Amino acid sequence: MAITVKTSTVNMEAAVFANSETIPNQAQSVPVSLLFAPTTSGEFYQGITVKRTDNSANFSIKVEVGSSVVGADATIDSVLVSGVHTFTESSGVVYSDASGTTVTVSGSVPSGTDVHNVSIDFCEGCRSVSGGLTVTDAGAFSGTHTYSYPGIFHITTRVQSKNGYVDMDSFRLNLASDLSGSDLGALDTTATPESGSVTSSSGLSVLMAASGASGITVATDDESLCWRFGNLESSSKKSATTLYSEPGKFIPVANYKYAGPSGDVYVSDIIASGLNT
Repeated sequence: MAITVKTSTVNMEAAVFANSETIPNQAQSVPVSLLFAPTTSGEFYQGITVKRTDNSANFSIKVEVGSSVVGADATIDSVLVSGVHTFTESSGVVYSDASGTTVTVSGSVPSGTDVHNVSIDFCEGCRSVSGGLTVTDAGAFSGTHTYSYPGIFHITTRVQSKNGYVDMDSFRLNLASDLSGSDLGALDTTATPESGSVTSSSGLSVLMAASGASGITVATDDESLCWRFGNLESSSKKSATTLYSEPGKFIPVANYKYAGPSGDVYVSDIIASGLNT
């Protein structure tokens, strides 16, 4: 991940005092916000404090940033279904409608990335998350889940680097291949806004909304609905506002369990473009 760091010489006089006033001789502490602009994941700010120790009004800040420090670059490499069928691309993945299907997701981050929070959300309700996963020296991690219901599941991985930067990836898995047309419902999701900046003093508030389609109706507060926003928060509300306080790329996902023709079925949807903070 290429990083652009915008820095400049900061004038102590302008930062702390009016230009017409005299700068005191004593040391002064000045808060400074640095703008980081990753080329693929929006902008975020890192606040620091610089202390003046002499009578000079100007000081310079030099920042060196390595790609493995700021971004984790999480990737889903493969999905293994029932220990036999391996998929490496999520587009058009269809397996079976049998409950009890075991799925193993293998992901990776660049070797040497310092991460401390790795999880996989298998998108079956709000309790199908494998958290605290171990990352090998080569940057690999994996998690396994056994599905209790058929459905269309948007699996997501979430990786957070040591300095707080978050990156996510997604995989669409169809475990309801015998359902089609009016038998298979759908879920639509929106996020407002879909991007923004997280600063050292404020987060980004986003309104998430989910609605049923193809015969599904979602209630205002529905326990069959689960929003997972990517910021470790979840909700069962049709419309919910969540706050992002960390920089990165998030993939909010909602899943919904409804009564199908032969039993309960899950449908899901994601904010496909991702949400950049």
